[in-house]
Amino acid sequence: MEGPAIDSDGECFSSISLNATSLNTEAYYNKAVNYTLMVTFISFLQVLLLIRQMEHSNTQSGAAKVSILMIGQQALMDAYVCLLNLTSGILVESLFNAFATAAFFKFVVFSIFEMRYLLSIWKARRPLQNGESWETMRRELSVLYSCF
Repeated sequence: MEGPAIDSDGECFSSISLNATSLNTEAYYNKAVNYTLMVTFISFLQVLLLIRQMEHSNTQSGAAKVSILMIGQQALMDAYVCLLNLTSGILVESLFNAFATAAFFKFVVFSIFEMRYLLSIWKARRPLQNGESWETMRRELSVLYSCF
């Protein structure tokens, strides 16, 4: 492709050459499938490690030692990765199944395991006090859930 340009001497209409090559979509599809397999494997490993961590901190004093901010941050990151994978699957229709699988596993990690662990940490850090109603605790819990 050639078009007009201005030289350093100020001359107009000197030529510019551009070469365009085709995009190898097959290689990108293979990389995307490998990515989704890796995310699925990492999600499975993350569930196993999270269950192990929950077993080690199953007492109230053990759960109180775990940082609620770090578990919340990890849950938030997993939720964003879930949405990113789902959006990528919607944008590239031919890879929807692969990206939807990865998004599903990240959603399971986020919604079931990490939120459950977050709730147990919250309960360990904030036991029910005398004279406090269940409604007050429910309100505070709904504020915690609405953050996510």
